[in-house]
Amino acid sequence: MPAFGDMPLRDMSTLTLQKYFSGLGTSELGGDTVLKIKEVLSAVLGSAVRYDLLTKNPLLAVQIPRTKVVNKKKQKPHITPEEFERLVEFVDEPYATMIYVAVFSGLRVSELVGLKWDDVQDDAITVDERYCRGDWSV
Repeated sequence: MPAFGDMPLRDMSTLTLQKYFSGLGTSELGGDTVLKIKEVLSAVLGSAVRYDLLTKNPLLAVQIPRTKVVNKKKQKPHITPEEFERLVEFVDEPYATMIYVAVFSGLRVSELVGLKWDDVQDDAITVDERYCRGDWSV
């Protein structure tokens, strides 16, 4: 890696690597990129351990700066209530009803298609566990 120049493997300590990754915390790189750099470098250093060039992988104790690892969950795609109404109007029956039931009940597709009229009561829907597991046997 260019950042380490001609540094011998034996000089790559946890402290050296921690300083490097701490510096990446203030860089323009995104969190995913920093994690990928750590992953690749860890694989290289892990190979050095397997080939007895290092006694341990110094990267295992390195912490990625919190500014880079925020565990940002990507926002799931969603539609507005107006878009939902247009979707239901666009889709023919019985699929429009299935969409309503899925959205307002939170059922998975496998649970939804496994429903029978006996599963539907006035105030509840009973989902057979076998449809949750994907066991479609009768």
